[in-house]
Amino acid sequence: MTEFTGERAKPYGASITDLVLASEGGYTSTFSAVYWVWHEPAFRSMEHREGSVFTLELAQRLLDHFTVLDGTTYEFIYSVLDPQLKKVHLFVKEVDL
Repeated sequence: MTEFTGERAKPYGASITDLVLASEGGYTSTFSAVYWVWHEPAFRSMEHREGSVFTLELAQRLLDHFTVLDGTTYEFIYSVLDPQLKKVHLFVKEVDL
């Protein structure tokens, strides 16, 4: 885990920064996971959303390099924790394995 700086995250950095800064939401007691899929030149909101995610479940997800959602395999590119809004932004791109 390292501090995110848009310059080091090319070609994804600007898109990630814009999406995280524009994030909205109210206070919740648990974290939620928000998925963003890469469609060059930017990330787009993914239909797959999860409501409440428990801490252990979230930790397991962050340690994986790949995930399968609705039958499609994705590679995790970046994840950003927003502790104030209790959101974890998961940035992925589709891959063929």
